[in-house]
Amino acid sequence: TDEFASNPTITYMAVNSKGDIKSNQEFTQVNAVTWGAFPGKEIVQPTVVEPNSFMVWKDEAFQLWVTEWGNLYDESSDSWKLLKEIQDTWWLVSVVENDYIAGDLFKVLGV
Repeated sequence: TDEFASNPTITYMAVNSKGDIKSNQEFTQVNAVTWGAFPGKEIVQPTVVEPNSFMVWKDEAFQLWVTEWGNLYDESSDSWKLLKEIQDTWWLVSVVENDYIAGDLFKVLGV
């Protein structure tokens, strides 16, 4: 998150399966991340990233590790244990560079 502090055009949200949140967004802030623009037509509804939806998405994303992928393995297997560890310790992250012209998220991340 230190990389983002000096880049005010970057917004991020991160949440783990327990609901711990790290973000530089207000909880009411909405980020339009994509939109459809077609010749002769109005702008199509954007895809947005906002905290309330992100928290709902979090529940689904973390459950998939054990309810879908985990069903492929016996609970005593190393594979199932790895999936459970991922569910318990990883973070779901959304990072958006809002400067569509001059922004360079990859540079900020050092890749």
